[in-house]
Amino acid sequence: MTDNEAQDNLQQKRKEIVQKFTSFFSSAEDKAADPLAQKRKDALKFLKENKTFWTILFLVVIILLGGYIRTLNFPLLHDVTNDAWVSTDLDSHIYLKYAKMILTEGAVPETDMTRFVPLGAPTANYAFTAYAIYFLYTVLHFLSPTVTLEYADVLYPVVAFGVGIIFFFLLARRLFDTKTALFGSFLLTISPAFLQRTMGGSSDHDALGMMFMFMALYLFIAAWQAKSTKSTLWWGAAAGVATGLTGLTWGAWKFLALIFAIFVLLEYVFQKIERRQMYMYGLWFVVAIIVMVSWVPLFPLSSLVKSVPTLIPLFVLAVLILDIAIYQYHLFRLDQRLKRLNSRLPTAFICIFLAAALGIVGMIIVAGPMHLGVQLDEAKELLLQPMGKDRWELTVAEQRQPYFTNILADFGPEFAGVPAAYFLFLVGMVLAFYGMVRKNKNKLKIVGVYVLFLFLLLWSRYSPEGVLNGTTPLSIIFYFGSMLGLAALTVYYILHAYYKDKETYEQFQSWDSRLLFVLVWVLFMVIAARGAVRLIFVFAPVVSLMAAYAVVELGKMIWVMKNKSLRILLAVVLLLVLVSPLAHPFKGLVPDNYEYSVKQATYSSPPYNQFWQRAGAWVRESTPKDAVFAHWWDYGYWVQNGFERASVLDGANKVKYWNYLMGRHVMTGQSQEEALEFLYVHDATHMLILSDEIGKYTAYSSIGSDENYDRYSWINTFVFNEQGTQETRDLTILMFQGSQAFDDDFTWDGQVFPARQAGVGAVFVPITRVSENATTESVTFGQPTIAIVKDGKRTDVPLQCLYFNGKMLKYPIKGYDGCFRFIPVLAPDGKVTNALGGGLFVSEEGMNALWTNLYIFEQQNPDFDTSAFEEIYGTSKSGVPLAFYQNRLIGPIKIWKINYPKGFTVDPEIEKRYLGGNEYLPDYFFEVDN
Repeated sequence: MTDNEAQDNLQQKRKEIVQKFTSFFSSAEDKAADPLAQKRKDALKFLKENKTFWTILFLVVIILLGGYIRTLNFPLLHDVTNDAWVSTDLDSHIYLKYAKMILTEGAVPETDMTRFVPLGAPTANYAFTAYAIYFLYTVLHFLSPTVTLEYADVLYPVVAFGVGIIFFFLLARRLFDTKTALFGSFLLTISPAFLQRTMGGSSDHDALGMMFMFMALYLFIAAWQAKSTKSTLWWGAAAGVATGLTGLTWGAWKFLALIFAIFVLLEYVFQKIERRQMYMYGLWFVVAIIVMVSWVPLFPLSSLVKSVPTLIPLFVLAVLILDIAIYQYHLFRLDQRLKRLNSRLPTAFICIFLAAALGIVGMIIVAGPMHLGVQLDEAKELLLQPMGKDRWELTVAEQRQPYFTNILADFGPEFAGVPAAYFLFLVGMVLAFYGMVRKNKNKLKIVGVYVLFLFLLLWSRYSPEGVLNGTTPLSIIFYFGSMLGLAALTVYYILHAYYKDKETYEQFQSWDSRLLFVLVWVLFMVIAARGAVRLIFVFAPVVSLMAAYAVVELGKMIWVMKNKSLRILLAVVLLLVLVSPLAHPFKGLVPDNYEYSVKQATYSSPPYNQFWQRAGAWVRESTPKDAVFAHWWDYGYWVQNGFERASVLDGANKVKYWNYLMGRHVMTGQSQEEALEFLYVHDATHMLILSDEIGKYTAYSSIGSDENYDRYSWINTFVFNEQGTQETRDLTILMFQGSQAFDDDFTWDGQVFPARQAGVGAVFVPITRVSENATTESVTFGQPTIAIVKDGKRTDVPLQCLYFNGKMLKYPIKGYDGCFRFIPVLAPDGKVTNALGGGLFVSEEGMNALWTNLYIFEQQNPDFDTSAFEEIYGTSKSGVPLAFYQNRLIGPIKIWKINYPKGFTVDPEIEKRYLGGNEYLPDYFFEVDN
């Protein structure tokens, strides 16, 4: 066949394909003559009649879109030293470490002796997620032998997201309808607040925990809606397993327990519960407990029974058991004995009062009367501070409590100062509540009370400024008062209806259980989001769901409007809110969230970056395998997994007392002897410090301080101010501008400059003989001066120390006994553009801290002995100096070998205390302000 013949043949085939395609979708009148017409008709009929096909198709597209977004960062997730996959956050490394143990050793040991040396740490908190990652690896490796465990690790959150979205959709469809479920799933998929912990490489437990949480919520609702007792119990048992798996994965199982318990209690009070549902609730509770205490021994049974999150579900179970025993099985003929009381109170209230009385008496007998007060305090703190409240908690960004204004920022975009997603969420909440009570004759009053409740609850911690900052008496009144007030009004309304309005009382049974469940779910997610920054993640699903519900319901309302012009106007407004492509004045919710999520995902590189990766490779090759690293707790998992070395502290913070000791006696230790005692007791062989410690100085100096914050300090940067530089005949006086409040009171010339009320606004350094590449040989420094600012007035005081290019210069004229370290400015190519481009101001307090003398002053302070620390990895090996680079401070990872003096020992009493647990934490550690 010639080339021309081949070309003609190809063209003929192309024409035939086009003709068939055109014929299939042809609109010719003579359909019968076209053999493809009937096929086309059948296909279109199938698509019209099979809505399930479209539903599945749209859901698959949503999941694929979510997977696409969540894998955009995969090109960044590689170790430059060995090309292994690297996860994107801190805690992920511990799960990978244990998954590796399963692969190489067959199991995770009960105690990991490479953590919290020398005592070790239990592994139960991490085992289940590690096994999940390993299971995913075995499946993927079976399908493709080239798949590594590290790849399964970074892929796991994407898989968990996909499975989670399926159950979220199924749950939303049961609670609302298919449209709401699909649109809610789509909004959640592109939600920036949900992305961070479900993105590729974010291999912490959150993605898996949320997957099981959605699963448990769906299965519980499926059980509740089942028609037969057998189906109800099967679904309930499955919900119990999913709840138990949630508990084995993360702490959010507590919210599940409370959501289910309060929902069931309300259903019981409204007389909407059936016997099979009572049995199901009991089965769910028992199965969940069994899974949590038997599969992986994470929770002792005694601790579950005593904790508030399980006491409340247990109380509800007791109420249901009493109801069944008294009114179904007529136990001891109590129903007859309570006949007079039954005429005065609803049955539900009688059982609730009896269960409460029996519970209080039982608790007093078993645990003593004081335990009741302990439980009440625990309940209060659980609502106010879900993540705890102490000096450590307040130094961890994701543990801090957000303000209402912070939460709003995660659910934009804003239009006229109002975040669209959050506004739609509130609209959805009001519509859902109205939909539940719409048949009640007092519906407007009830909705008004609910709106007031929402307002008080959400605004109880509005912003750090003003009286609604979450800690003032008014804030506490708003918070607890809103919940207690709503509960009291609900009880009053029920009893009032029971006594005086039987018609209204009977209407309670018509309230939609699905909407009631949603409202309870949202309530606890609001409490969660208010409790800690990291829990905003669990708030995102209900925001997406209720926003979707609002859009669907508003769309229905607009569709049936009789005024065509108003209908078109409102439809356009709703579409603009959702999909406006304009950047100004407002970008629609969908394009804004999608673009933000894509950008966030694309640039989410691992904090265990190439500098850590190179340091890890060096450590693996150059240090003993039994080396033990001491460092601030943040880096423990990286050291254990990336460096493959043991560490004293890590992100579990199992013993916060050790954090206190590390902060006080090592990082801010006043001598190397003080530090060596703690390090020796914990078998530390190496010390690790990096530039991040400059920013974290406030945190660990706070944790390590006494009740008067004796070691609390900070270090701020100062930058060269060319306009403020002065030229004289003999000198050039360089001005470095910044702001650093005093950490301690400072007295000069009879004047007291109070801590935190006065501080340094500038540093002036006189110099002579400056060359292009300033070095100690080319520059002569005079004694610097600091400008102290107090009440708007300036006072100049001599500064007694400068540090430049590896040398500490101390001056004889007395003044402020701090030090200014010069920091060079680097060009994009890494070359020094100005050796005197800025600096760090170290206070008198900082001058006496071990870490500054090791890292900032490079062991060159003649007044602070650091001879026991031998630097073995630093600027020379990492190639990174302490410098300003692209307007940020960078610095090397430094590692020291610890050479204990010959014959060094520690007093047995000190050793015992340094190995002690949290019972040694001083009381003032918990006396903190938000």
